[in-house]
Amino acid sequence: MKKRGLRVITLMLLVLSLTLLGCRVKNPCQVEIEESTNGTILLEQDLGSELDFRAIAEDGYVVGSWTIEGGEFVEGGEAGSKTAKIKIKDNFKISVTFVKVYEVSFNVHGGNGTLGALDGETPIESSTIKKVVENTEIRFIATAVENYEVDFWTIEGGEVVSGGLAGNTEAVVRITEDVTVSVSFKEITYNVIFSVDSENSNGSVVATFNGATYNTSPVTNIPANTQITFSATADDDYKVGSWTITGGSFKSGGADGETTAIVVVNSDTSVEISFVEGGKFSVGEVSFSMKKIDAVTGITLGYSGQANNQPHQVSLSKYWIGETEVTQELWEVVMGSNPSYFQGDGNPSDGDEVQEKRPVEEVSWFDCITFCNELTKKVYGDDTLECVYYSDSEFTTVYDSGENVFMDMSKKGFRLPTEAEWEYAAKGGEAYTYSGSATLDDVAWYNSNSNNKTHQVKMKAPNGYGLYDMSGNVWEWCFDNYGSQPASGSNPVGSSGSRLVRRGGSFNEVSVSCVFAARYGFDISVSSFALGLRLAGRF
Repeated sequence: MKKRGLRVITLMLLVLSLTLLGCRVKNPCQVEIEESTNGTILLEQDLGSELDFRAIAEDGYVVGSWTIEGGEFVEGGEAGSKTAKIKIKDNFKISVTFVKVYEVSFNVHGGNGTLGALDGETPIESSTIKKVVENTEIRFIATAVENYEVDFWTIEGGEVVSGGLAGNTEAVVRITEDVTVSVSFKEITYNVIFSVDSENSNGSVVATFNGATYNTSPVTNIPANTQITFSATADDDYKVGSWTITGGSFKSGGADGETTAIVVVNSDTSVEISFVEGGKFSVGEVSFSMKKIDAVTGITLGYSGQANNQPHQVSLSKYWIGETEVTQELWEVVMGSNPSYFQGDGNPSDGDEVQEKRPVEEVSWFDCITFCNELTKKVYGDDTLECVYYSDSEFTTVYDSGENVFMDMSKKGFRLPTEAEWEYAAKGGEAYTYSGSATLDDVAWYNSNSNNKTHQVKMKAPNGYGLYDMSGNVWEWCFDNYGSQPASGSNPVGSSGSRLVRRGGSFNEVSVSCVFAARYGFDISVSSFALGLRLAGRF
């Protein structure tokens, strides 16, 4: 360090009668240069009335500020400027301060983002700044690319004023020595929890992504926007109820009843699945139930006292059948209208019975086929491939009208029961004459107790399988053609005869028509106020 001192320069101006810079001709002006620590001031050029000065800093320092007395700056002289041109007005004094500077460098470790710096509001372009004035505060800003975030900072030297912690996007550093700032980015990841609703836990769920399957939860460190496929498997006699997701979003699936869902993970995500009894369904606000019938082999149907239904052997795959006859409210919510005769002020329900829960009637066999497909679409989606009925034997055109009907029983959609399915369900695992009892009044509405009208379903006792009104109330269409005897064998379907089978009797029939083994035929295109339907399916 040089000691501070003064240098004096005497200027004699020889031009008579002129005032130079405020000095009289015969009175010389003095110029004092105050020596500074950590640098030197040089007089580079004497232009008579103006003087050029240069400030030269020692290594590790830069020019700070200029101070003058008895003159004015013509050029330069700003803070940090190395030169100054000064017009002298009187005895003149000049001094310069020099300030310490440090090297600052900053970079990104490992990529996946950028690191910028601001000196005040001025962006710093270079990643290495060789001269930053002591005590300057530099703001560093980390910007991650998509799906990445700040992991941690490494700051060597200086004083951290704010930020700079793991996950922070900024750090402010006061420069008190050489400083190196580095930031690392990491891929954004989330945790995914999947579970089965504890109150409806009759099933399991697995998660699959990147070729791996996970049976247990949670799955951790899932990169942002990963697509995970969840597959739900219900226990026997149950089905998927609903999906509940928190965080993330469904890309596909996830609707009530669906067994799979693809979830896009864009935050910590939880997926919960509930399972419900397999026979529970709803359309809008209308719900209905189906009962499961287990598979059987070589059982006997028919009755020796029934001429057109002699004992015969059948085997049936597992199927489901409606707990009740199709109600007017279900038909209307699916088809948009109610064709029933027994409705309105002219045909009111009895007592406190609910009108909408009376069985639908005045529906032809073709009407019922159309209804089954439309109900399937309502339950499984308009674009479903689960419809049972088609207009061609190749099963390429889903049936919606016409006289050609083909049944694909491999589908999960709703349909009419076959005659064998209907009769086996009507027996209910019991040996009664009627469906559910030896006493008809206990289980059926027929001509002796119906007041000559249909009644709300489930008002009488059920049979052994929990099925209502399989004797009485309204006749029920079956899918089979009506032949002289029912079809036998494995999952038989009657195909001979011009009429279609109806079973069960009705509100206006005598008791003999309500015997579980009684069978009758009816014109395929005709409807009746005593004829409705019951659903079946293989879910």
